[in-house]
Amino acid sequence: MMTNMWCMLFISIVWANFSTINSVRVCEPGTFGWHCKFSCYCAEGSCDPITGTCPSGCQRNRYGPGCQLLSAFRYSVEAHGYQGSTDRTADGEKCVMWNNTVFVVMYGLKSSDFPDQAIPGAFCRNPLNLIFRGLEGRGPWCFTNFMEKTKFYGSCDIPVRGCDSGRFGELCEFECHCKYESPCTPMGICPSGCHPGWLKSTCQTPCDAGYYGEDCLSACGNCKSGPCDFESGECIGGYLTGWRGKLCKTAHELTVPRTSTLPESVNYSKIHCPFFYTNNWYMQSELKGSR
Repeated sequence: MMTNMWCMLFISIVWANFSTINSVRVCEPGTFGWHCKFSCYCAEGSCDPITGTCPSGCQRNRYGPGCQLLSAFRYSVEAHGYQGSTDRTADGEKCVMWNNTVFVVMYGLKSSDFPDQAIPGAFCRNPLNLIFRGLEGRGPWCFTNFMEKTKFYGSCDIPVRGCDSGRFGELCEFECHCKYESPCTPMGICPSGCHPGWLKSTCQTPCDAGYYGEDCLSACGNCKSGPCDFESGECIGGYLTGWRGKLCKTAHELTVPRTSTLPESVNYSKIHCPFFYTNNWYMQSELKGSR
C-alpha cells in the first residue's frame, strides 16, 4: 500500500516536469470573430464564436453575416443582398407580399432571386433578374399594389452606408486582419500591412500549417499535437517532452527532485514502480536508497 503511494508520488513529480497545455483563445459569450472583436445581435441567446451565426436569427433591426448590418441601411449601391426589415417605400406606401401568386406568375419570381433563399413577405428587396424603369441604382424596392395601375411599385430609398471598422465587402462579410488591428479600406487593403499570420493583398489567407508570424516565415516549435497558432506560434496542444517555452523551442532536461520532495524516512530501495507510459515517454522507475 505504502509502496503504491510513493510510486504514484514519484510519477506525479515526473509528470509535472514536462506536461503542460496552452490555452486556446475562446470568445466570451456575446462576442465572435477575429480576436473576438465583434458583438452578437441574435434574437435570442448567443452566436457562433467564429462566424457570428445566430441559430435564433437576427434581432429585428439587424441582418447580414453575423447580424452585423442595420436594417435602416444598405451597404452597396444595388444591395441585392439586403435582408432588412424596412417595409415601406420612400413615399410611405406599405409593401405587399412578394410571394403573391400574381407576381410569382407574371414575373417568374423564384427563391434564388432573393438573398432570403425564399420568396419573402412584405419587405423591401432588390431581387436579381427583375428591374423596373426608375429603379436603376436605387437599391431595394417593393410592390405596393396587386394590380398594374399607374404606380404599383416604389423604391425604398434606403441610404448607403459603409461597413463598421474591421469589416469589408458588399455585405461586410469579411474581417480585416491588419497589423496593429488597424482598419482596412473598403476594398479590404491594409495600409499598415497584414497582421502576423496572414498573407495576400487583403490579408485573408492564413499561414500554411507548421508556420506562423510575420509573412509566415517562422516554423512552429516542438508542439505536442497539431500545428502551432499561426499568428503567435504558441503550441496550442502543449509541447513535446524535453521542450519548454511558449514557442516550444527551448530545450529542457527532465529532472526529478531528490532532496526535499520525497521524505528521507522512506526506504527507497524497497520501492519498485511498474512500467508505465506518459506523454509518449516509456520508463521504468526503480528508486534507489542512495542519493
